[in-house]
Amino acid sequence: MSLIYSRIFDLSSGLVPESFEADICIVGSGTVGLFLAHLLNKRNANFLLLDAGPLKPVSTESIGYLPDFSSSVYSGATEGRYFGLGGSSSRWGGALIPHSSFDLREGDESESDTTNTWNFILNSIEENQQNVLSSFDFSYDPLFCLTSIPFTECSLHKALAGSGLSLWQSLILPFSQKNFIRFAEGNTTNSQSTLIYNASVSAWQFFPGDSAGLRISSVNAVSLNHKKVQVKAKRYIICSGAIESARILLEISAQSNGAYSAEDNEVGRYLSDHLSLPIARVDPIEVPRVVSLFSPTFQGSFLRNYRFLLKPESANLPRSFSHFVFRQKDESFYVAKQILASIQSRQLPSISAAQTAQSIFGLARLAGNKLINSRLHIPPNTPCDFCIDVEQEKSYTNAVTLTSKRDKFNRLVANINWGISLSDKSNINKLSSLYLDAWARSSTLPNLNTLPFPTNIAENSASYDAYHPTATTRMGNSKLSVVDLNLKVRKFENLWSSSTGVLPSPGTANPTFSVLCLTAKLANALCPE
Repeated sequence: MSLIYSRIFDLSSGLVPESFEADICIVGSGTVGLFLAHLLNKRNANFLLLDAGPLKPVSTESIGYLPDFSSSVYSGATEGRYFGLGGSSSRWGGALIPHSSFDLREGDESESDTTNTWNFILNSIEENQQNVLSSFDFSYDPLFCLTSIPFTECSLHKALAGSGLSLWQSLILPFSQKNFIRFAEGNTTNSQSTLIYNASVSAWQFFPGDSAGLRISSVNAVSLNHKKVQVKAKRYIICSGAIESARILLEISAQSNGAYSAEDNEVGRYLSDHLSLPIARVDPIEVPRVVSLFSPTFQGSFLRNYRFLLKPESANLPRSFSHFVFRQKDESFYVAKQILASIQSRQLPSISAAQTAQSIFGLARLAGNKLINSRLHIPPNTPCDFCIDVEQEKSYTNAVTLTSKRDKFNRLVANINWGISLSDKSNINKLSSLYLDAWARSSTLPNLNTLPFPTNIAENSASYDAYHPTATTRMGNSKLSVVDLNLKVRKFENLWSSSTGVLPSPGTANPTFSVLCLTAKLANALCPE
């Protein structure tokens, strides 16, 4: 594998200089970190990239980053995180979905800062979406629903007429592009770029800034076998994901003698995710019609999927969206998925030659349907569920905090207190009724059979397996927000942070696309083109 960086070091090798200097130090080479490095590399910026993991991403447990849990285990902090070049993008679904005007909650004065923040996010999407999409070699199409422009395919609009549901589109990346390591692959073009891997940040040094804040003078990193390096930079950007970025900022506060206090900053607080549940099942006789109307379609190698948004009648209802899930059980689909996932993760597929041989005709059907009909092949007997994703209600006690324990790198271990509240369950019930009532108002939509509400969704890991953690390092104008609208960390003059944690809540979409747009805006500020 050829990488674009001019200097590449494995800290654990022991063959690394004691210190480095750079204009910009990026902590984390996952989804956001690699994308930011990609944009800075195009500008020939002088930057250094630090990552805790190896070149091929490994799990949270493998790297020794498992947190403690006060109550329910939050799987987004265990199964949903990977460290190394590409990070969690080596496993994610690849959905690029923008937030929209449906995320605004006008008229709620108690949430005025949140409304202002969402307005800023939407403007950032408008300004940067074309740049982000071009990074994936996707030609920008104004009819593609990345803003509030409605999709205009007649058959779909006729089916939804009178329902009160708004149809939106998603963009699913090809498996070959889902892993953001693609942004690091290629020939060296920037002589001022450095990558150091197997390097966990462990200690920060400070001095007084020009104003009331502090400046970071350097950061130390350590490998699992206790090799150390120091990086001195003019600016530092933490791109380590919602959980780890919050842990790092809390540790920075502890090492700087309490830059943050509970009274003036809420770093780590309001951890929130999407709760995803099937609320209805399509009548088996209606599945072919659902497939013909709403099954994913191809645009070249990209996949387009459909979602339904229902604007809440009250600002008190959380943001949400709904969609169909086709629960494919076909062996050939499983084999195809394993092969494509191996392309994404850069690993050999865990299937046998016999499985592949037995699935050859099914694989041919999948390929033929894509080639001829530009649709994902879904057998007519496939079980089909109508699902909703609802953001969790804002809760101060859902939080990332620090324990007094130390991990293998001598860093303070994070504690996560997270749970699904009675209010969350009530909101799911209310929104389920609203979506199903809206669906039933149309006389032309396929019939749905309502599913019983699960007795204990907290024990149902499928209820939150999307892993969209947000709000732990939330952005805003309020002094309690962790970063300002330019992603600059409060109380520090040369520190920024970008991850899904900066979003006020999960909202009506998967968070990645919006964060990539915010990161593109940050890259322009750090190093204008």
